[in-house]
Amino acid sequence: MKTKCLTVGIILLFVGTGIIPATAQTTEKTQSTSRGTWLYVGGGGSGNYTRIQDAVDNASDGDTVFVFNGTYFESLNVRNGILLFGQDRDSTIIDGSHNIENVITITSPNVCIKGFTIRNSLDYSWAIFSNSDNVSIMVNNIEHNSGAIYIQDCQNMTIKWNDITENHRQAIDLYNVSNSTISWNFIYGHYTQYLGAGIQLFLSKNITINDNTIHHNYFGVDCIDSSYTTIYSNEIKECESIAIFFSKASWCNISSNILSSYIDGIYFSHHSNYNSVFMNDIHGSLRNDVNIASSFFNTVTHNNMEKKRNTASIFNSMFNRWDENFWGAPRTFPKPIFGSYYINSTIGIPLLQFDWHPAKEPFDIPGMS
Repeated sequence: MKTKCLTVGIILLFVGTGIIPATAQTTEKTQSTSRGTWLYVGGGGSGNYTRIQDAVDNASDGDTVFVFNGTYFESLNVRNGILLFGQDRDSTIIDGSHNIENVITITSPNVCIKGFTIRNSLDYSWAIFSNSDNVSIMVNNIEHNSGAIYIQDCQNMTIKWNDITENHRQAIDLYNVSNSTISWNFIYGHYTQYLGAGIQLFLSKNITINDNTIHHNYFGVDCIDSSYTTIYSNEIKECESIAIFFSKASWCNISSNILSSYIDGIYFSHHSNYNSVFMNDIHGSLRNDVNIASSFFNTVTHNNMEKKRNTASIFNSMFNRWDENFWGAPRTFPKPIFGSYYINSTIGIPLLQFDWHPAKEPFDIPGMS
């Protein structure tokens, strides 16, 4: 009798241990499904939406809205933390039809926009506008808009692997944004018609700009009232005005970039202080490769610059350090950098700084990594 009871007990024990994991697995699967529903737009499936906005409105935080190839004439408002995912960036098109609204407006955190062509916003509106944290904009074509991407009052943004071409104003414009990354984008402005910056920062900090190709814009990177920006391994070429322009921008690092512009390569102004310019290739500037105006305590070291009369210039600027730059040809003696300092609007005195240890040969600039 005791043996029979023991046998029954063992059987019940095994049955119990089998039931508990099975119950847990069922619960976990249900929870996972409830956190990540997929909604479909276009295509031939039954129950698919015909408008992207309808699917977006019916999605919840954590859901994915998948859009099949086609052209959708809409202006979207994204109010939940979703992944909006296009089937193919070249064939899944959101066309704003030059409407009065932005093509996509994001007002919720934790949104990802990926895999679309986004085009035809109206004047003074944007292809994508966001004022929410933790938004990713990746692998899109953004073209023929008034402005491409405008981000304000948020943090933790990722803008990556987009082709942003021939938009009338800024390709990427950040206002009061922090702790964000702009990388691996192709930005082409066609400056004869479009006078915006490739990337503009205003009142922003801790922004990393790396491995972007920025061609034919008025400014390549325009950094105003911003700090702790890192700009490295970008190719910024054939800008109509200035490749990298700083105004009231401090504690920034510019390194390993390839820069060319029709006026200045790098221009610091209005108390842009404590910045570092290291290991850049700067050429093609009609005025100066590096121009420092009313700015202090900047370092310019180990850069390649062209041999011309005004390779570098200083104006109303003190305590900047130049060292070990290559000035277009081997030099035996220190390289003088000329400028002036105005005591008032009419009285100026000559200003002279030196690169005391100019390099004898050009550096191998890493450039695009």
